[in-house]
Amino acid sequence: MPHKSSNSKSFGEFAAHWGQLASGLKANAADLPHLEGHRVQLEGIVIQAQDVLSQQKVQTATKQDLSRQVEALLDQGSKLASFLRLGVKQHYGTRSEKLVEFDLLPFRGKPQPVKPPVIEAPKAPASAAAKAETEDPTPKAEEPTASTDPTR
Repeated sequence: MPHKSSNSKSFGEFAAHWGQLASGLKANAADLPHLEGHRVQLEGIVIQAQDVLSQQKVQTATKQDLSRQVEALLDQGSKLASFLRLGVKQHYGTRSEKLVEFDLLPFRGKPQPVKPPVIEAPKAPASAAAKAETEDPTPKAEEPTASTDPTR
C-alpha cells in the first residue's frame, strides 16, 4: 500500500500499512539490520492495533444490540404507560385534580375567548335638518308643477 497523507486514513488502514511495512522489513532483514529493533516494535504495535480493532468491532456489535434492547424497552414501556394512564383517567375521571399526582393534566374545559370591550364613540348632536327628517317620517307628496309645454 502506498503511503497516503495521514488525514485520509482510518486507524485500520494505518495498521494494515504498518503490517505490510513490517513484513517488508522482515523479508529484507539482511539488507536492513540497523532497523531490526524498530521492526520488532512495529510488529508489536500492529498486533495491539489488530486486537483493539477487533475489540472495537465487538463493542460496536454490542452497542447495536443494546440499542435494539433500548428501542424494545421504549416500545413496551410506552404501551404499558398509555394503558395505565387510561386506567387512571377511567378510575378518577378526566376532570379530577387527582390526575396531577400521576403527571397527567385534568380536563379543565376549553378556555373562553376574551372579547375586547366595545367602546362606542360619543354621539354628536344632530343638525336641524336631520331632526326634521327624523321627526316627520311620512313621505311628502310631490306637488304638481305648472306645465311649460305649450301644446297642452
